[in-house]
Amino acid sequence: MSKVDNQLSKKIQEDLDKEFTYCCNENKETYAVKKGPFHNPITYSIYDDDFKAKCYELGLNHDEHVTESVYKKIIEICSAKAYVSKKIIHMPLRVAAIEDGIEIDQGDEKHTVFQVKKDGVKSITSGSQTYFKRSAAMLSLPDLIDDGDINELKDYVTFEEIPFQLFVCIITFWLAHPKIDSTSYPLLILIADQGSGKTFLCKTVLRSLIDPSIFGVQAYPKNMQDLVLASQLSHLQIYDNVTYLSLDDANILCIMSTGGSLTTRRLYSNSQVVNHKLHAPCVLNGLINFVPTPDLAQRCLMLELPVLEPNNRRSEKELMDAFSEAKPRILTGLLKLISQVFGVLDGIEVIHKERMLDFSKWIAAVEKVQGLEAGLLQNAYHQILVESQIDSVQGDQLASAVHQAVTETGKDSWSGTSKELLTHLETSMKIDCGDTRSNKWPKNAIALSKRLRIAKAALLVQGVEVTFTRGKERIIKITNLETY
Repeated sequence: MSKVDNQLSKKIQEDLDKEFTYCCNENKETYAVKKGPFHNPITYSIYDDDFKAKCYELGLNHDEHVTESVYKKIIEICSAKAYVSKKIIHMPLRVAAIEDGIEIDQGDEKHTVFQVKKDGVKSITSGSQTYFKRSAAMLSLPDLIDDGDINELKDYVTFEEIPFQLFVCIITFWLAHPKIDSTSYPLLILIADQGSGKTFLCKTVLRSLIDPSIFGVQAYPKNMQDLVLASQLSHLQIYDNVTYLSLDDANILCIMSTGGSLTTRRLYSNSQVVNHKLHAPCVLNGLINFVPTPDLAQRCLMLELPVLEPNNRRSEKELMDAFSEAKPRILTGLLKLISQVFGVLDGIEVIHKERMLDFSKWIAAVEKVQGLEAGLLQNAYHQILVESQIDSVQGDQLASAVHQAVTETGKDSWSGTSKELLTHLETSMKIDCGDTRSNKWPKNAIALSKRLRIAKAALLVQGVEVTFTRGKERIIKITNLETY
């Protein structure tokens, strides 16, 4: 590096040090943080384009062009200062937990934050203590206004009243809960025929009100790494036109719902590892029910969109123009509902304690705030879960065969080892087990036992109890409860 470049590098570094402090996030990624009395904290990933633009801007202030070598030296020094500082700061994406409420990063140039607490909602440009992380994909939420109206949302969805209220429950739950270990996100599954507006609902309505992003809606990723990357770039994941999920896909989505990690080696390192979290609200839509396992079904809210009548259809441009004008009122209404729910949540009693218990409690609180009959939405959610698990059993080749073994063969119960059960299902019964070489059918007794444990809860919903006893030989007992 030339003497002139060295001098420019030092000048820019001095300017940066006056404006920023340096730190790392939980993954040891380095950041420059600008914090002042007249604005909310502003974070820059040292290796991202926004920080690079800042370096170039400071170079122009000195009437100099920042070469690539100068830039590389600057970010190396800034990164070194971040590591040496030993400051590890939690940097949430879009939604953060604060005392008595949450903060939401609007994503605008002023770094505006929406504060939602029990006592109300406000928009602030200074005073926040949250160090929000921003991805290059993030776009801004609409501004808040004095009055909000959730009911305007009905003009852009085709749900009937109770499904609409459950839809409001899940989107407010997503907005109200940051990606922390205690959060379990229910997944939203939208099932609809062509002409129901499901893509508009996902691409325009959900994306705009919860987590605007250049990603819009996407095809479902082919591997876990892509899913993890997407979940770290936006708060909400939306996948369009899903037709099939494998058992591995189902397991990964269960992890995304309750939170998990993918551990990889740090770039250019043989020993250091980076822990990438897989945890996000998620929407998947399709023409048919594609949920393959009861375990995933228990984590989902499955809603069906009715097809629009031809005389009720509007052009996409007309819809987008109208929705763009209504967005501030709808978002304000959603945040005010969240504030009201915060006010009653502690004293709420849940009638149906489902797998996603926090979401069940949220639904009960929405019932109270909206003046609905206690249990109305909870019962509807419970029934949706029951039907979803029944569908998953019918779609599971093994679970369906086990169900038939005690309901359609004249026998009310069966017991034996897993090996005996596999033989019984494949040879003794006249049940079409399909291609036993495929992944849909267990290849051996151990695989059968594992798969059957997963299907237990959904089979019980249909009145078939599966129990496993311990002893010299592990015995599986299958009982049709409806005959006792």
